[in-house]
Amino acid sequence: MIGLPEDIMKIKSDPYLAMIYLTGAVHERAGANPNFPKYHRLAIQRALKGKDFSDTILNDPEYPDRVWGEFSKLTKERPNEKLTEGVVKDLLKKLRDEKEANIIRLLGSKNIEEASEFLKELKGIGPKLSAFILRDLESFFGLWTCELKSNNQKYYLLQPVDRWVRRIANLCWPGIDLKNNHDKDSKKIVEKCINDKINPIEFNQGAWFVGAYFNKLLLFHGLVEQELNEDAIKKFDPNKVTRAIRKFKESFIRGEIFPI
Repeated sequence: MIGLPEDIMKIKSDPYLAMIYLTGAVHERAGANPNFPKYHRLAIQRALKGKDFSDTILNDPEYPDRVWGEFSKLTKERPNEKLTEGVVKDLLKKLRDEKEANIIRLLGSKNIEEASEFLKELKGIGPKLSAFILRDLESFFGLWTCELKSNNQKYYLLQPVDRWVRRIANLCWPGIDLKNNHDKDSKKIVEKCINDKINPIEFNQGAWFVGAYFNKLLLFHGLVEQELNEDAIKKFDPNKVTRAIRKFKESFIRGEIFPI
């Protein structure tokens, strides 16, 4: 994840770091301006005017509008309000209403359904982006581990489904019959994972990784440009996959770039 400190638990305990962490996730969508997370963070900082983040969120009702104003200046062109106003401005208002400045602590205080609905009430966050955010919060902090153990069907709320997840799922489970309906497809994938004793979060993260680095993975497996399609996955060398996973883990621990 972008901007994670060495001690990941600092994010969970520090309201400012929790918000800075979230700015990378809330703008994660196809075709989004790659500078929006940076602009969002700068807007948060500039609008504080040197004051304490927690105190400002909870006690300054004008802060959300100042952040939105700074964000709009940085984007130069007026940002698409349907996609950005909710995550940049309205989220800050909701934190004040909830009397909790730490977004991660707030989401963790709710059950999975409540956390999902809280996020989806924001303009710009739908089922896929909500699941993407909750998936990684559970993966890093284990916020809902006990709840998931008692009801593993709830994993569907942590299963963001895009075209790559669907492609990988179809390869793993031919005939799974996904219909481009996010929540229904999420439930079907989670059911298949559970039946095959696969962690649904790890399956999803793996599918997203393949999608994000597909072209580089093809090169890693020595496949030619003409084979840049989903069927190329079937030609991956299992031994190379094993070595790649090991290298990725080693690189992650050292904080280095994955050596493709």
